[in-house]
Amino acid sequence: GFFVNEDTGWVCGNNGTVLKTTDGAANWQVQTTPNDAHLKELFFIDENNGWAVGDEGCILNTNDGGANWTEQVKPKFIFKGLNDVFFYNINDGFAVGWDGRLKKTSNGGSSWSVVDIGTSEGLTGIDFFDQNYGVIVGYNGTCFYTDDGGSSWALKGTVLYEDMYAAEMVSENEIWSSGHKQIAKTKDSGNNWTARTQTISLDWAYNIYVQIEGTTYPEQYYILCAHYDTNSENSWNNAPGADDNGSGDAAVIEAARIFADCQFNHSVKLILFCGEEQGKYGSDFAAKTSAFNGEQILGVLNMDMIAYDGNDDGKFDIHAGTMTASQDIAAAMAANIDDWGLALSPSIYTDDATDRSDHGSYWKQGYPATLQIEQFQEGDDFNPAYDTSDDRINLFNRDYYLEMAKLAIGNLADFAVVDTTVSAINRNQYQAESFILHQNYPNPFNPTTVVKYVIPLSGGARRWLNIVHLDIYNLLGQKVRTLVNKKQTAGVHRVRFDATGLASGVYIYKMQAGNFIQSRKMLLVR
Repeated sequence: GFFVNEDTGWVCGNNGTVLKTTDGAANWQVQTTPNDAHLKELFFIDENNGWAVGDEGCILNTNDGGANWTEQVKPKFIFKGLNDVFFYNINDGFAVGWDGRLKKTSNGGSSWSVVDIGTSEGLTGIDFFDQNYGVIVGYNGTCFYTDDGGSSWALKGTVLYEDMYAAEMVSENEIWSSGHKQIAKTKDSGNNWTARTQTISLDWAYNIYVQIEGTTYPEQYYILCAHYDTNSENSWNNAPGADDNGSGDAAVIEAARIFADCQFNHSVKLILFCGEEQGKYGSDFAAKTSAFNGEQILGVLNMDMIAYDGNDDGKFDIHAGTMTASQDIAAAMAANIDDWGLALSPSIYTDDATDRSDHGSYWKQGYPATLQIEQFQEGDDFNPAYDTSDDRINLFNRDYYLEMAKLAIGNLADFAVVDTTVSAINRNQYQAESFILHQNYPNPFNPTTVVKYVIPLSGGARRWLNIVHLDIYNLLGQKVRTLVNKKQTAGVHRVRFDATGLASGVYIYKMQAGNFIQSRKMLLVR
């Protein structure tokens, strides 16, 4: 399928089926196509002009948003046909398929020629970053790369010998590919790939989170989290889960309210995980994704059952495991209890710590994490309604719960460091350690969007850097706008791009400051 914006998209399938939505997939309308071939993929250059490819080598084209389709290549027997299609402008496009088949057009598909790139592997995905740089992936880890608009293709490093199905170019060097049991990434135009080979169940990936970007160390994260699923003897019909784990959820939500107008030196994530009761599926997905992306997580503070204290003794557990960094976090948490005068008494567990909650997912990925939980490991003061339909708020020790929530929320603020120097006036002037060019927002957009970027302190007290250039290019490499061309101070900067007068399509924004150069894509949709 393919979407040109958040509302308008198409999907295709068997028997020449094409469906279109104009309301973000709430409703779909069947479109009429001229044959019954199995269609594999679509691509639209804008809301009107699109192509679909499929079995038997068929290629369909529409110029009116899918209301009418014509055959550019009629179906004929070609083993398994074409799998993907891409156009980087209204005229120039490619289609890939089985047996190493690559087809090219320079006239919008009125005629197609076959390109021999020297392989008989099945080719399944194609993408371009701009009119020069493109990638093809396929079976057995096949990867081809072009830097001349598809005039020539070079065989690159094998994508870990797995069958790959799709590719996405983030820049001329950074490429992502998905395939059989893995998602792979390269930062050197396909020469070398890294991947996670574990099967990820996206059915359990419905985590809820908010993120607050750090002022001084935006690339470093602290996480406060809990799981929102519940269990009981009748879990499909009656599982209130007030303590396990509505108590942790409410504390995370309260943290979001308290921190709504705060800034921190480090970035903060507040997460509610799904699927903990079924096997930590939500946190496992999140932790694996963070590890794959190379995120720097300095600490995960997990809360699971923090409201029951039947004998009112204030005791609770901190499970830190064997990692030194996790144990340091636990020691700091315990020290804060005395400093803040909280009526709590902790027991810290290391070698005998449990991994039976979402912190365990982060331990497996090598991240420091702790579990804050009511007395669980030892003693007989444990919630008698655990995993039953009687787990309700009437069993809460509300004074104890308040102290536990204060500790968790306060620890997050202590570790991430509330930046009291940042105000609405000077918030853009913090010091960063490296250049960052963010994805524009919104994207897709019409007709305005905002580009955000970060300039680091250049050293000492100097705040002035080299001239910053930020320009917009079309896919032909022509500069269409200059957004910034001046000296700027260290800090966060935002610039508004008004695309009035420009045609719909993909544009590239490129930032250069000294030796730093980075480009990103944006999509203008009229």
